[in-house]
Amino acid sequence: MDIVKLVGERLHLIKNGKKFKAACPFHTDPLKVITMLIDPDKQTYTCLKCGAHGGPDDFYRKYEGEEPS
Repeated sequence: MDIVKLVGERLHLIKNGKKFKAACPFHTDPLKVITMLIDPDKQTYTCLKCGAHGGPDDFYRKYEGEEPS
């Protein structure tokens, strides 16, 4: 599955050049600061605050509360 579509169905994405950014759902942040970068070319996401990262499968499993493989 395309990572932009997957993340975009769950979070509000903001286009940032060729990439996207969003508030990371994997750590407590009452201000919902934009810390997650989504790269459609590499099909990856990375949070600059908590370090969560991976591909579409990793995002889906972590978002749904499952352990990434």
